[in-house]
Amino acid sequence: MKVLYLVTSSNLPPWKNIRLKGQAQTWFKDTNSSNSRYVEVYGSGKLGSSSSVRHDFHLNDEGKKYLTAIPSIVHIENHVWVFDSYTGWDSILTSTLGALDYALRENEFDFVIRTVASSYWNIKATEAILSKYDPKLLYMGNLTKNLGTTYIEGDGIILSRDCAELLVQNFHLIQSDVIDDVAIGRAFQKLGIKPVHLGRPWVRSFFDIRNPVLVPLELIHTFRCKYELNRLGLKIRRDANLMRTLHRILH
Repeated sequence: MKVLYLVTSSNLPPWKNIRLKGQAQTWFKDTNSSNSRYVEVYGSGKLGSSSSVRHDFHLNDEGKKYLTAIPSIVHIENHVWVFDSYTGWDSILTSTLGALDYALRENEFDFVIRTVASSYWNIKATEAILSKYDPKLLYMGNLTKNLGTTYIEGDGIILSRDCAELLVQNFHLIQSDVIDDVAIGRAFQKLGIKPVHLGRPWVRSFFDIRNPVLVPLELIHTFRCKYELNRLGLKIRRDANLMRTLHRILH
């Protein structure tokens, strides 16, 4: 079983620091080329639709026009893929589509996991859980509902290979004028693919790590580590600190 982790992120603060001081020093090291691999996915800082693999304009339910594009890849270096799209969180959907398209053409995998900079993944626990599922039409993760749509939250969208293929082939169903995970959920809803719930904890403090309320930490496949500390009016992100603490406990 091969698992590909696509970490959609930005080289802007605070996400760059979270990735370098958190993910790169913890769970990135647990991946290996034989069973699991991670790739950091970024936008180039511009949207050159002329070089997109595919792009098209569509109308949303309110009759407003939106552009959905699968951008071309412009840079590859080790574990980094850069796509011809805007940088920052505005490009997360476009970059996700580009990464899925490129991965399907150039990589072997049974499952692909679209995640973000604030997520910590327990590689062994994830592989143990996925081994129990048939890699057929699987759209799984932490289930939620927003904007009239039931969908998998964007910090951990698990797709079987055929589901990733369906999403890319039917990219015209994806509304780029709504948040990325909602847009993906709506597309799968139109395709008749039902989401499968796989819960995960949201770690908001060190207390949450020391007092797990679900199952033992080593059995949890992923943790959302988005933690913002307000100190003297300044908001300080502590995601990387939480990841390093989790990693020490799990290892």
